[in-house]
Parts: sequence; C-alpha cells; structure tokens
Amino acid sequence: MTTLNLKHIITYLFILFSIIFFSNESVYSQKKTESVKTDEFILITDNQGNILDGDKKDWTYNDKSYNKINAIENLFVNPVNDTNLKNQPDWKIVDEIIGNKLLLKWNTPKGFTCKGFAVERIEIKPDSSESDWVEIDYVRGVKTAPTTSKYSYIDKKLKEGKYKFRIKMDMNDGTSKYLNLNKEVFWMEFPTTLQFYPVYPNPVKEKFNVRFFLPSNDEISIFFINGTDTVYVMKKIKLGQGFYEKSIDKNTFKYYNEVKRIYLTRKSMRRKEYTGDIKFE
Repeated sequence: MTTLNLKHIITYLFILFSIIFFSNESVYSQKKTESVKTDEFILITDNQGNILDGDKKDWTYNDKSYNKINAIENLFVNPVNDTNLKNQPDWKIVDEIIGNKLLLKWNTPKGFTCKGFAVERIEIKPDSSESDWVEIDYVRGVKTAPTTSKYSYIDKKLKEGKYKFRIKMDMNDGTSKYLNLNKEVFWMEFPTTLQFYPVYPNPVKEKFNVRFFLPSNDEISIFFINGTDTVYVMKKIKLGQGFYEKSIDKNTFKYYNEVKRIYLTRKSMRRKEYTGDIKFE
C-alpha cells in the first residue's frame, strides 16, 4: 500500500512538474516573440532627416534638441580640434565649442603689434543693421612680437540665436582695422550628453547619413554587422566636442539589404553602446 502511494505521488509530481515546465516555456517563448522588433517599429526618416514614424525609444537622442538641430543644418560642422592653433593662418578667426561657451581664436604674425582688440558681436535678425554691432569685451595686444602672437576670447553669454563676430584691431597710430569671422554662428543650448541621432533617409536605398553630437573630446567608433563581418563607418577616430555628420554609400560600404542595428561606442565609456535600427531596401 505504501509502495502504491509512493508511485502515485511520484507520478503526480512528474505530471505537475511537466505542466509547470511547459507552461513557463510557453510564456518565455511568447515574451521572446513579443520582444522581437519588426519593420513597423523601425524609426522612419525622410531625405531631410525629419522623423515620419516608428519607435523613437530605439535611439539615444534627446527629442527636444533633435528638432532644433534638424532645423539648423549648418550646426552639423566639425569643430576645430587643434586648440593650440598650430596650423592656423595669421589674420584668421576660428571658433570652437567649449562646453556651452563659444571660444574665438586668432593669430597675428611675427612683428605685428597693436594696442588691443575689441571683440564685437551682432545678432542676426530680420531688422538688424550695422549699427547693432556691440563691443562685448576687450583683449589687450602684445607690446613686442618676436613670434606669432595667439589670442583668444570666450563668449559665455550667448543666448539661442544666430550671430556674427568680428575683431576691431586698435593700431598704435590711432587707426583701426577689422578682422571678421567668416561664418555665421548658430547658437543653441547644446546637449551635455552624447546624442546619437536617427539616420536618414531610413529605409535606406543606396546611401544614408549618420549624425551625432559629442559633448567632449573622445575616441569614436561607428559600425554595423554585415552578415558575419563588422563594417566600420568610423574606427577609433579622435574627435573634439561638437556636431558631426557622415555620409555612408553602399558602393563604399558593402552591405546586405536587411534590417540592421548601427552602433556607436566611445573610448571613455568602454561598456556603453549607443544604438539604433536601420533598414536597407
């Protein structure tokens, strides 16, 4: 009788275990199926980078800053990386983003001296005129110049908008000359974290564009998996802070026509990956 009861108990436990196991396996399989990303969730963009449809959570960008940046295409200009101005020509102003400040830098040649430099700025508006130039600071000139002289100024008070800058050089004889920054500066509240923006156009036919904002100097790699091969868009490239854009052509980067995930990694954050799904038609 005891043996019979023991057999019944063992049989009962086996049946119960089987029910629990297959039930859990079914739930796991269902969850696994639900987590698979299908084409309808891939973020779709047009030829200008505007988001049309899809899952925005698939990318690491900030939606608020993306809309502003996308509206100002000229922001996507690689910044000056050489802060020592080793190769910068004399009589030329360059600008660089430093945190949320704008750094202006210029050189004067050997032997050139002057009293100083008035840094002037104008905000470009529909009704702005030459009378709207404002002196925002003054940088003293060197008295003797045995070598090339290097000057710089950091503008810490920029608000969102579009600006021009120039330097008024006050000469020793009382005259003045102007040195202009040969570009317009589009200014906004720059992100404090890396922003990996959706590629465009997506889906991709023959080429697409990758865009990202780097908040500080770093070493960057961008790649995707092509079958069993890793295709690098950028590999261990050292970049300064700023906005970057790179065009990817199918003739250069051979890839298959299937849904893929593109990755961005930073040397300073070894275990962090920034990702987004793209589809090749």
